[in-house]
Amino acid sequence: MLRTSGRFQSEQAADFTGIRNRQMDNLGFYAMYYSLFNAFSANIMQLPYLSLNSVVRISHKKVFSEIDNYLVRNKIYDGTFLELLNQLRLMREAYSYNLPLGSRFDKDRELLSVNKSFESISNKLPVIFQVSNLLSYLTYYAWNKKVGDIPDEYDKYQIECDEMFFSFIELRDHLGKHCLIDEDDYHRQGYLLRQARTPIQIDWFILEKMVEDLESGWDKEGRNSGDIFDINEVSKYLSAIL
Repeated sequence: MLRTSGRFQSEQAADFTGIRNRQMDNLGFYAMYYSLFNAFSANIMQLPYLSLNSVVRISHKKVFSEIDNYLVRNKIYDGTFLELLNQLRLMREAYSYNLPLGSRFDKDRELLSVNKSFESISNKLPVIFQVSNLLSYLTYYAWNKKVGDIPDEYDKYQIECDEMFFSFIELRDHLGKHCLIDEDDYHRQGYLLRQARTPIQIDWFILEKMVEDLESGWDKEGRNSGDIFDINEVSKYLSAIL
């Protein structure tokens, strides 16, 4: 059931060529690392062995340990998945902290090339997305079997509920002076709480609700050039891999 789509890998490669032609390896490694990091984070957030408090904020170090503990050692992924994350993190840090002007490395030049990494991540990301989707289905059916519908006790636990709600969408600075809350995240999470009384399947949400939000909110004016990313490719890609 876990598969990749060759057609969309080719289309992704075509889009990625622009980064290589403009010699922007740094952006390529940034995008690939955080794509993989966030995909693994989605796996971790759905693992039934971990408490909610432990997954609200997932550190870079924790992704390595949790994916290794629960998915690599249980043979859901082989070791090449974490090795790719390891390589991409190294390159992301190289461009963040060392700024290699020539981007020419004496050792591991082929292993750590942006093209080689893109080929690897194109094969692995769909599998990671599918694992998250399967976990969401398991959660959905397990909830319906073991828990079912629950009464609305918000008034009784209002403080705890509000703290949990904002823990997922707010971002605070280290000095305690600023708090960022994205308005779309606020309304989208509120929508889920109103509409879903049980866990929901990821593919239903991202292929219906979230993709519609992205497409309707995308500024299409002046974006007809062939060099500009088409937001519709998001739904095409997700539909192809899930």
